[in-house]
Amino acid sequence: MQPFKISSVAVLTAILLSACTDSSANKNQPLEPLAVEVKQASMSNSYNVVREYVGTIQANQKANIGFELSGKVSQIMADIGEDVQAGQTLIILDTQLLKIEQKQLEAQLAEIKAQLKLTAANLTRQRSLRKKGFSSEADIDALSSQKESHEANIERIQSSINANLLKQEKSAIKAPYSGIISDRFVSLGDVVSVG
Repeated sequence: MQPFKISSVAVLTAILLSACTDSSANKNQPLEPLAVEVKQASMSNSYNVVREYVGTIQANQKANIGFELSGKVSQIMADIGEDVQAGQTLIILDTQLLKIEQKQLEAQLAEIKAQLKLTAANLTRQRSLRKKGFSSEADIDALSSQKESHEANIERIQSSINANLLKQEKSAIKAPYSGIISDRFVSLGDVVSVG
C-alpha cells in the first residue's frame, strides 16, 4: 500500500508544478500579431525546379596531335588550361633551314628560267637562219631538246619549292577544333620526332 501512495504523490506534485509555470508565463507576456505579406495568386504554364546531379564531365573530342616532321620547337603559342579556337597555331618548329632551302630553290628556278629564255631566243634565231639556209636542222633539234629540258627542270624545281612550302606549313601544329588544352608533352627547345 505504501508504494502506491508515493507514486501518486509524485505525479500530483509534478502536475501542479507544470500547471503553475505554464499559466504564469502566458499571463505575463502580451501576444503580438505577426506581419505576413499577401500576394495575389496567378496561373503559370511552367515553373523552374533546381536539381543537382553527381557525375563527371568528359570531352566530346580529345585529340593527341603531333608533328608530321621532326625538328626543334621554337615557339609555344598555347599552354595547359587555355581556350583555343579551331585553326589557331599551338606550337611552331624552327623553319630556318627550310627557308634557306626555299631561297636556294628559288635561285635555281631563276637560273633555269634565264637559261630557258636564252635557249628560246637562240631557237628563234636558228629558225630564221634556217629559212635563209644558214643553219642546220641538227642545231634546231639540239636547241629544241635543250628548251624542253629547261621546261622540265622548271617543273621539277617548282615542285620542290611547293614541297618546301608544305614542310614549312606543317612545321606548325594548329588546333583541329575549338577546345581547351588539357596536356602538353613538349617544351621550348625540345627536338621532336615525327608524331
